[in-house]
Parts: sequence; C-alpha cells; structure tokens
Amino acid sequence: MFSCRFCLFSLVSVLCIYLCVGSSPTKKCVEIEKQALLKLKDGFFYGDILSSWNSDDCCQWKGISCNNLTGHVTRLDLPQHSYNARSEDLIFLADAMPTEKTYNIPRGLGELKLALNGLDGSIPHTLANLSNLQNLDLGYNHKLDANDLEWLPLLSNLSKVLTVLDLSNNELDGSQIEFFQTLCQIKELYLGSNKLSGQLSDYLPEMCFAQHDLEVLDLEHNPFSSGLLPDFSWISSLKRLSLKNTNIVGPLSFDNLPRLKALDLSLNHLNGSLPIFEVTKFASLEFLDLSHNELSGTLSYTIGQLSKLWFLSVSSNKLNGIISKTHLLSFLSYLNVSHNKLSGVLPSIKTGLMSKWDFRFNNLSGSLPLFPPNVYSLFLSNNMFSGSVSSICSMSPMFLTYLDLSSNLLAGPLPNCWDKFKYLWVLNLANNSLSGRIPSSFGTLKEVQSIHLNNNNLSGDIPQSITTLKALIALNLSRNNLTGFIPDNIGDMKMLESLDLSRNHLDGRMPTSFSNLNFLSYMNLSFNNLSGEIPISTQLQSFDASMYVGNVGLCGPPLKKQCTGDNNGIIGENDTHEYMNFGFYISLGLGFCVGFWGVCGTLFLNSLWRHAYFQFFNNIYDWLCVTIVVFINKIKRRLQIQD
Repeated sequence: MFSCRFCLFSLVSVLCIYLCVGSSPTKKCVEIEKQALLKLKDGFFYGDILSSWNSDDCCQWKGISCNNLTGHVTRLDLPQHSYNARSEDLIFLADAMPTEKTYNIPRGLGELKLALNGLDGSIPHTLANLSNLQNLDLGYNHKLDANDLEWLPLLSNLSKVLTVLDLSNNELDGSQIEFFQTLCQIKELYLGSNKLSGQLSDYLPEMCFAQHDLEVLDLEHNPFSSGLLPDFSWISSLKRLSLKNTNIVGPLSFDNLPRLKALDLSLNHLNGSLPIFEVTKFASLEFLDLSHNELSGTLSYTIGQLSKLWFLSVSSNKLNGIISKTHLLSFLSYLNVSHNKLSGVLPSIKTGLMSKWDFRFNNLSGSLPLFPPNVYSLFLSNNMFSGSVSSICSMSPMFLTYLDLSSNLLAGPLPNCWDKFKYLWVLNLANNSLSGRIPSSFGTLKEVQSIHLNNNNLSGDIPQSITTLKALIALNLSRNNLTGFIPDNIGDMKMLESLDLSRNHLDGRMPTSFSNLNFLSYMNLSFNNLSGEIPISTQLQSFDASMYVGNVGLCGPPLKKQCTGDNNGIIGENDTHEYMNFGFYISLGLGFCVGFWGVCGTLFLNSLWRHAYFQFFNNIYDWLCVTIVVFINKIKRRLQIQD
C-alpha cells in the first residue's frame, strides 16, 4: 500500500515539475543582445550560418547559444567567415556601458570564436569585461594587431578563468610573451604562426600555466632562436605539444610524459639517434611527427609496442636499418618513413588498420609485399623493388586511391586485373621495365585522374578502352614501343590537361577529335611517325613546334612545313588507301561516262544543236584566222617603217 502511494506521489511530482518548468517556453534572447548580433552580422559576408540570422529569437540562430532561463547569449561561434570590418566593431561585445558607439552583449558570454575571419585592427581591451569568458579564439586573423595585450592579465581575475586561448597567426612578437605569465589556469594555449623570438627554454619555465594543468601547447612556426629542446617532462599534464618549425637543435630526449597524446617536432634540426619510446613513459601517445630533421640510427622496435599510436612520420631524416613486422602496429593507420636510407625486404601485412604507406626514396628491395584491404595510399617509388607487378592482383583493395610504384626494378607484363581498383585516382608505374601490351581493363578505372606508364618497354596499340576514362586529367605513355594509330575518339577525354605520347612508334594521322580537348595545356607527340595536317584548335596551334618534332609527315601550324593539296594536307603512303579504294574507281568510271555521253549523245540526237555546235566552231575558226592575218600585217608595216 505504501509503495503504491509513493509511486503515485512521484508521478504527480514529475507532472507538476513538467507543467511548471518543462512546458514553459524557453526564454527568448534579450533584444539589445539581438541588435548587437545583427550589428556584427553586417560586417560579414553571408554564409550558411549567417543565413539563419533572420528569426525573432536569436537563441535559435546557428553559432549562438543562450542560457535557457535568462535568455542571455553565452556562446558565439563563427569560424571561417569573411569579416570586412575592423576589430573595433567588436567593442560592443564586451563594453558594459552603452554609449552612442558601443552596443551590449552581456558579460555572461563564455565562448567567443572568430577564427579565420580576416579581422582587422587592434584587439579591444574591453574583452576583459567578459567576466565568464572561458574560450577566446581569434586565431588566423593575420591582419589583426595583437601586439597590445595589456588587457590579457586581467582575465586571470575573472570569476570563471580563461582556459582556452587561441591567438595563432596574429603577428605576435617576442615582447608580448610576458602577458601570458599570469594566466595560470590556461589549459590550451595556441600561439602558432606568429613572430615569437628569443630562446624558448629561457622563458617557458617562467610561465605560470606550465606549473599547473596545461594540456595543449602550440608554438609551431615561430622564429625562436636556435636552441636545445626544453625539458617538458615536468609538465606531466601535457597532452599535446607542437614545436614544429621552431629552430630546435640537438638530440631528442624525453623522460616521462605518460599523458602525452600528440607530439609534433617536425621541420627542425634535431640530430642524433632516434630515442627509444618506452611504453610505460608514453602509454597515451597517438600522434608522432619527427619528419624533416637530421635524426639517424634505426627505427626503434618499441614503436611497435605503442598500442595507441595511429600516426607516425619520420620522413626526411637519415634513418637506416630495416622495417620489420614488429614496427607495424595493428592500430597504425598512417606510416611515413620516406626519404631515408632504409633497406631490406618490406614485410607483407595482410590485416590491420594501415591506410597510408609511404616508403618512397629508400633502398628497399625484394618483391612487392601484400597490403591490407583497407589501404588507400601506397607510395613505394624510388626503391629497388623487383619482380612482377601481378602480385597486386591478390589484393582486395576496397578504397585504394593512390598507387605509386615508379622508379623501381619491376618487370614483366602488366596484369589484367584493374577492374578491382574501382576508386583509383592516381596510377604511377613509370621508370620500370614493364613489357607487353596495355591491358583493356584499364578502361574500367572510371575514377582515375592520372596515369603514368612512361619509360617502360610496353608495346602494341593504345587500347580504345582508355579513351572511355572521362575523369582522366593526365596521361603519360612516353618512351615506350607503342605502335599503331592514336585512337580516333581520344577527344572523348574532355578533362585531359596533359598528354605525352612522345618517343614511341605511332603512325597515321592525328585524329580530328583532338580539337575537342579544350583543357589541354601540355601535349608532346614528338619522335613518332605521325603524318598529315595538325588539326585546327586553339590548344594544338599554341604548343611549341618542338612538341611535334620527329614526325616527318606532319604539316601545318605551328610547324613551318606547309600542307599541300585541296584538303590542305599531305597524303602519305599510310593514308593512300583511304582514298584509292574500290568506290573511288567506280565513281571515276561513272563520271567519265556521264560527262562523255552527256555532250556527244546530245549532238548525235539533236540535229539543230549539232549544226549550231559546228557553226560555232567555224565562226571561231574564221575569227582566229582574220585576227592572225591582221596582226601579221601590222608587224610587217612596223618593220618596213623602221628600215
């Protein structure tokens, strides 16, 4: 009985709360705040977000969040818009006292995000009046003058302290760094792409935030003075550290950063051996970029024990040694070890999350390894891989978009399994020793945009199926042994911008469909056996004559050799059969018969026409005789007078 009464009481209580609170409409935004937002809107070029700023309730606008009870605006998020006014127009966001030149948005604003908006002018000091401001993002407003930051320390005294500050790409210089010293509660600080200078290791320990709960520190792309990498192990709370392109030199050493998830030290001058990343000290590491340094030695096997690591780039260093299966994690989806001195045989990986492999410009050898089905980019060029390419047919590439096997020692015929690669965008097999014909299954690569098969030993005709590739932008078949004619419907590839068929044995005429290639900006047909007139089009006549050199039978602009004949073309030996066929002789005989009997038959059947015809010739004969006699007499008289 008691349980039933208790349940009934609870139900009634819930209904009362719903009727009193839940059913009441959410309070609309304050009118003066709405007008201030509309003032801000006038300075932006309209986009998808601002198009919603036309209803009565500004709390329903995109990029705006409000307090449901008071209706005050608490969040303004307008990233990546084009703002054409000066930053002084933002004064109304923070000024507490209304005047003729300022407007009110409340101090309750907690988030202000205006990154990538092209703001101009100085940051208004009155932003310090936003007492609840926790997230200030004015990054990537490269015209914004952020060198007057005297107001910044005032934010540390607010009721809700600032925890996220982004002033990236705002022309900050080294003299402004002192204003960040008192922001002890900052958790995320983004100061990348500025002009901060001096020794990074000198003033970093003086920062108050470095001794508290700093989680993100982004100082990338700043011209700091050349110096050693500071010791960050005492900032145990650090989760993301980016010192990309900050002139750091010396060896790479870390002690203990168990919470670190992302580390970017690329584009510096770090040297020495690649450190051993122990699992216990970097248990949370997910992203590691040490590319474009001067690191040497081998790739530590402990990399393979970092179970959370999904991104690893150590490209453009001086690493040597081999790549074994212990280096390749099941969770590693991006691996870039290009431009090093790695050697040995690359192991096959049939399963895993690997989506991008980049092993370019190393000394790797052996046959091509097997790859997992989810791989989307394979860059294995400029190595010493040998053997056949047919091993790729054993793959089941679901989403492979880039395949680059160029500049290796691969040989043998091209496989005929290209119908498996439905999503391929780029295929580069150049600079190998591949032979045989180009397979017809190339015509199934409907998404491909670039094909490079140059510098091989391919032979046979160019398959007609290749002209069905409507998305193709670049085609390079140069320096092979291709023969036959250029496909007549080559003009169907209307997106083609670059075509190189040079140094083959192609013959015949250039198809007239060439004139349909309106986007063609580069073409090379030199050193073939082409003949006839170059088709007329804006593109074909604009290319340099050297793009046609080595084709003795070609004529017409831009070549100096002029075409002859009624069709303005030279009929070569290979083209004679197109005209001297059976139909040509039939037409010649019919024309002679019709012409001969059309004249002689009429004269034979019609006596009146026959007499008139012969009378006409008699008159002509008499006129010629009289004219000649008169002319001779005139000459004689002139000669007698001279004597």
